[in-house]
Amino acid sequence: MAGVQQSFSTIAGVNYQISLEWALTGNNSQLYHLFEVLWDGKILGQISGSPEIQWQYLSYTAQGTGMDTLAIEGYSDNGFNTIDNVSVSVPEPEPLAMFLLVLPLIGSYMKRKQSKVAA
Repeated sequence: MAGVQQSFSTIAGVNYQISLEWALTGNNSQLYHLFEVLWDGKILGQISGSPEIQWQYLSYTAQGTGMDTLAIEGYSDNGFNTIDNVSVSVPEPEPLAMFLLVLPLIGSYMKRKQSKVAA
């Protein structure tokens, strides 16, 4: 199998969003085509036995360990696995989660403000 890989520092315990665009050219048989996305050697996603496929957006989630390796591998008997726009990012928190995180800070601020007014 041929492919590319990159190792990089992450924050242990934090979930990362891996996204990429993938296409397959050629008339591929079911037995001789495989495409895999791996995080530290564990398969996040696998596509096999596909005919020619136009660009598709693929997205996976993986947890950081401090130092991780993203690998993209594949083979095809009569075509090429093509990738583009590969990215690894920390997903943005949901608005509700952000509100729940900030709520205690707002309460603390209001309590301090009230105690200063009362003094």
